Amino acid sequence: MNIVDFCAKQDGIYGQMRQKEREQTRTIGIEPCQVLVTRRGGFFISLVHSPEISERVATFSAKVGALVPAVVFGAEEIHTTAGSMVGSLQQTQFYFDPELTEHRDNLRAVESVAEALAQAMNGQACSIRFEERPIITSQVIVAPGQPSQGFVDLANTVVAIGERLKVPMVPAWGAHMTVSRFAEKRTPAELVDLFRLVENEPPFGQSRPVGIAVGYSIRHKSEQYVTDLRLTPGHLFPTKFFSL
Repeated sequence: MNIVDFCAKQDGIYGQMRQKEREQTRTIGIEPCQVLVTRRGGFFISLVHSPEISERVATFSAKVGALVPAVVFGAEEIHTTAGSMVGSLQQTQFYFDPELTEHRDNLRAVESVAEALAQAMNGQACSIRFEERPIITSQVIVAPGQPSQGFVDLANTVVAIGERLKVPMVPAWGAHMTVSRFAEKRTPAELVDLFRLVENEPPFGQSRPVGIAVGYSIRHKSEQYVTDLRLTPGHLFPTKFFSL
């Protein structure tokens, strides 16, 4: 996919999210994120942002968590997905089990794609501009990003390497960061401070990712018994890191 087509698809999704913010979040409120409710997860390859970006976003995520029940993302958890193993986005009740041969094999396969991806990029410039305020949907807060050609090349390369290694991969749909995932219902009247926080948040700026992380999203089976969704990780748990 070329950068024009990539951005057209991505910006269409951003537009749908902004519409949901106007028509749902600001009129009905927020609800628990279904990724947390259904324990949806799988195997992912993600870009690790420069520290100044990660720390700024983590600070903002903590502010969100102080206002509403939400999963708070630390600086080490801030990322932009580059690709995922086919089916990863649809697996519910997913808990990584190192004793399962399928899980071990899938993780090793995706790690091999990530290693080859880092080698293929070979220092190629990849950047993302975060110049617009975060978008609040009824379930998540997303920081919309605009990618460079290098990011689109990387997303395409994820798929190409997957095909070569016989590991089915799908590219990211956009160059965004998930900032928060909501854990409980709240009405618009209870979200006045959250709306004000998002509206006043300065753009996060430009990031040149420093590495590629690979791993899985839900960490261990004990989390199936967690009832407070704020304690159910919705982020990537990295098993390997490759510098860019």
